[in-house]
Amino acid sequence: MQLAAAIVVSCLVAGSATADPLPPPAESSSGNVELAVSLGGTLASWAVFVSTQYVCRDTCAHRTATLSVSGVGALGTLVAPGTGHWFEGHYITRGLVLRGIGVGVMLLGLAQVAQGIGENGDESAGALGALLFLGGGSLYLYGTVDDIKSVRGHVRARSQQPAVTLAPQLVRSGGGLAVLGSF
Repeated sequence: MQLAAAIVVSCLVAGSATADPLPPPAESSSGNVELAVSLGGTLASWAVFVSTQYVCRDTCAHRTATLSVSGVGALGTLVAPGTGHWFEGHYITRGLVLRGIGVGVMLLGLAQVAQGIGENGDESAGALGALLFLGGGSLYLYGTVDDIKSVRGHVRARSQQPAVTLAPQLVRSGGGLAVLGSF
């Protein structure tokens, strides 16, 4: 009885492993779609962020909504340049890290500038803060360009990597493993 149960289970497992044919190999991407997603998302985010700065300057009934949309645009400028890398499963990119560090340096610069403002303010702190803010902004822009520039190279390198897959096969004379590869 145990032998019969083992044969039935073996047939069910082997049959389910070979029930579906293997999908055709995916075409290698040149990175154009990924580049378009990164570049398009970045340009759209910057357009939203910059345009909302000019919509309501001093008196506007929709100031809160404008600031919210501006915040979405600012968040988009942080995230959008790396979205092309997401197709390959890379969510934390070098450019994202550089932009995050740039934001931190800019905030530190703003804190220094705030110390330099007022009657008792230190002028050297204000000058240092301005330099830190400009340095952080430069790092932010460099991280943006780095993510957009590197997306096509990462996709091409990924598509050129060899891949080997083992798949169980069941035939009338027995079973075995099929080796599938792309080189």
